[in-house]
Amino acid sequence: MEVFIGHKQSKAPIAYAQIFLNHKIIGFSNSKGILDLNTKDLKKSDSIKLTAIGYRTNYLSIEKLSHKDSIFLDEEIQTLESVFIVDKALTAREIIEKAKKNILKNYKLDSLNFKIHKTETRTYEFEQFDIKAKKLTLILEKDNRKQFEERLEKYIDSMNNTTHLSRKSYTFLFKQLPYDRPKIKKIGDTKFFRTSHDPLSVITWSYTLEKALIPFLNTDLNYKVKSGAIPFERSYKVSDETNDNNEKNYFKKDWYQKNILNPLEYDFLKNSDDYDFFIEKTVQLDDNLYYHLSFSPERNHKKVEGQLFVSVEDFGLLKGNFQLVDGKSLENINLKLVLGAAIKKNKHEVTFGYIHKTNGKYIPKYFSIKNGEYNYLHRDYRMKFVNDKWLKANDKVTTTLLLEGQGLELTEITFEENH
Repeated sequence: MEVFIGHKQSKAPIAYAQIFLNHKIIGFSNSKGILDLNTKDLKKSDSIKLTAIGYRTNYLSIEKLSHKDSIFLDEEIQTLESVFIVDKALTAREIIEKAKKNILKNYKLDSLNFKIHKTETRTYEFEQFDIKAKKLTLILEKDNRKQFEERLEKYIDSMNNTTHLSRKSYTFLFKQLPYDRPKIKKIGDTKFFRTSHDPLSVITWSYTLEKALIPFLNTDLNYKVKSGAIPFERSYKVSDETNDNNEKNYFKKDWYQKNILNPLEYDFLKNSDDYDFFIEKTVQLDDNLYYHLSFSPERNHKKVEGQLFVSVEDFGLLKGNFQLVDGKSLENINLKLVLGAAIKKNKHEVTFGYIHKTNGKYIPKYFSIKNGEYNYLHRDYRMKFVNDKWLKANDKVTTTLLLEGQGLELTEITFEENH
């Protein structure tokens, strides 16, 4: 079942809220506030606990939960206007320096034992997509050309006016002992979903060829692709076979370990002199006082801005987020006039949060990173076919490809401490 978790007053989604049953995490909301919970093995009388940093804990039974499509939580933050419970007034810069100095003291870096839930979601949406066959020579028989054009039209329709999506979710154990290598073990199966077109492939010319043209070709041939003055690419073998991955066994070990376990890896701390920091206010979260800080680039080459919550007591980072400054991009290559191509890495957002344990240590609770890329391509492509290692002048297909769209890649991670 799916339940929306939101802020009671604003109705905004609450990301990474966690569901507990008998002190064990059984589910969590994603970045859009959607909680996907499997209640098959739960009893109606079971009582669950719903928690989120900065919100009042909510208790309810599985029976009540099954009749709800949304749950709204009360915020549990007390703002202390112009009051700082410290020995002396600190500047935002001094608070950040103390946070950096106390990283090793506040965070468990050498003795860790977690069950980690990870979801990877990729989407691609076209603003425009079109491909026109300009020359169909001896490769296609006359009787097949009409069928090919009809197939090409259907293919174009299937690319436009829809969002192409893939999602993978899995769980693994992570254990780190002092002076030893981390140990990672996957548990359970990978949950996988993908629309008819994989968002990782839809912007490639070879994918277009394979989907629209190859079913009409002699599968004994090889081909090479050329576009304008760009040299021939490697030789491709025409084949109508599909090479689907075994998604059931999919497991990617990269989970941004350095950033999550050691906040000093974040650039705004590692290179804090390149940023301006400001104290917004002090707030109470989970019975502790925190400085609410904001930061923005002081140097032009820095491109992110964000928010941080730093403990008044021990200067540990409880949670934070940062994203690209409006109008900035990580990379921007615009060759529309020269090569009919452009790439712009225009999305970069990170959210992270920790739990402050009674022993004074901070352990990770959630982490998410979203990256996005804008693409533009408008070029002629010529595909020449190889027969006995020679390119025959008549055996070719020339097309014009036009595409413009936005891709997004979102990784969401939540943690459950093993005992």
